[in-house]
Amino acid sequence: MKKMNVIVIFNKDMTHTLMCKRTKKPYMGMYNLVGEKLKKKMMSLS
Repeated sequence: MKKMNVIVIFNKDMTHTLMCKRTKKPYMGMYNLVGEKLKKKMMSLS
């Protein structure tokens, strides 16, 4: 099972979210939340 954190950034009025518009295939033109892939080294909390 993959583990992930999801953080959603809202404006002060809670009416808008911060998202990224994808610029590379195969997801070009689609939107996703801000973030990045975690590498194995980064996943350790120790």
